Amino acid sequence: MKAVRLLSAVFILLSFTLTAQSEVPKLINYQGKLTTAQGGCVDTTVQMTFSIYRDSIGMEVLWTEARPSVQVKEGIFDVLLGSVDSIPCSVFTGGIRYLGVKVEDDLEMTPRKTIVSVGYAYRTSEADTAQYARTAPPDDDWQTDTSGFNIYRLTGNVGIGTVPQDSCKIFVQSDSMVGDYAIYARGGTGLKAIATAWEGTGIQGEGGHAGVEGNGYIGILGQGFWGGWFNGMGYFSGNVGIGTTEPDEHLEVDGNAHITGDLTVDGSINSVRLKVYDSGWFAVSQAQTYTLTHNLGTTKVITELWFSTSSDGSNAVRVSTIERSADAGAGGSLHDLTATNISVSTGRDATAAKYSGGWLYYYGSGYYRLILLALE
Repeated sequence: MKAVRLLSAVFILLSFTLTAQSEVPKLINYQGKLTTAQGGCVDTTVQMTFSIYRDSIGMEVLWTEARPSVQVKEGIFDVLLGSVDSIPCSVFTGGIRYLGVKVEDDLEMTPRKTIVSVGYAYRTSEADTAQYARTAPPDDDWQTDTSGFNIYRLTGNVGIGTVPQDSCKIFVQSDSMVGDYAIYARGGTGLKAIATAWEGTGIQGEGGHAGVEGNGYIGILGQGFWGGWFNGMGYFSGNVGIGTTEPDEHLEVDGNAHITGDLTVDGSINSVRLKVYDSGWFAVSQAQTYTLTHNLGTTKVITELWFSTSSDGSNAVRVSTIERSADAGAGGSLHDLTATNISVSTGRDATAAKYSGGWLYYYGSGYYRLILLALE
């Protein structure tokens, strides 16, 4: 058939219906009018081929259907495209599509017709989701409280920026190495952490520069059996108060302090200046003299001399000191005291004597410890 023209065409897209019980029809109702070259209406049965293209002039065919017998009456024909060869949903994934029509052996008519949607077809983009929402099982993982404003779940872990690790309920990881916060909490109380286990940790901080940094009226507030635990060096730019909330010095202690070990002070101690020399336990034997360096800078001192049979000072007794004399048979004598040195001599017959249970015991060797307290 020659010189047949398609004067007009109407597309009606029979898109997804709202019935959940039946299969959704994927058909396009296509109506058109065929005329002869002289303008007369075609009134017969013709063979027609319909094709859907990706664009208006290209040759990429996305779908095609041959109809060997299409009834045309007074120029009007009406077909349901997709009733012979179904139209895949993927055909309409993307941009606008174009329909080409070919009658008998004629060339495909030009221009191709743009396929557009009708009003109800706008719902097709949500049809799959809506259908799933109506039939999907309820999500029991997330729950809401009675107010309806708070949502929660009782099991599982949450990861932000990574898969949750270390059995953490919430594990947050930031890809930035410098500057950004993985978690930023702001409020009347920025962040509150409670450890319910006896050996649990409320907040544990690790970092190359600072594990935990606190700024504000109270930078870090710790409460519990241990208010704070520091493993490593600590730095405080202000004053530290123990037993007081208003320290006037870098370190102020309100109460007693017990120090096990040496106390080193660079500078003076106000109010009371104590200068003490402690020799520690040193081995001695009878009839010997030992010169010790005290560096107290004075000869006005109070002396204490102790004796023990062991180097750890167990069973220590105070030694009675006497003036140095060749006749001293037992005990120790202190002599030749200067502002820097002092000499200690043991007895001719024993370093010390101890009276116990009605008996007087003499010790030929052992350990002395001399303590000097300067009076100026």
